[in-house]
Amino acid sequence: MRLFYQAFPIRDALRHELSWTHYRRLLRVESENARLWYMNECADLNWSTANKR
Repeated sequence: MRLFYQAFPIRDALRHELSWTHYRRLLRVESENARLWYMNECADLNWSTANKR
């Protein structure tokens, strides 16, 4: 939870289309700009969190 708050301190900036699993995966992205890009792509393109093999 602490890492989540550090990565996303402004609660209003969160995308409601994303699940907790999306955000857990986004926490792995080190670059803030890249994390924001992935967050918007996930929400806008309705990306799944399921692992593809």
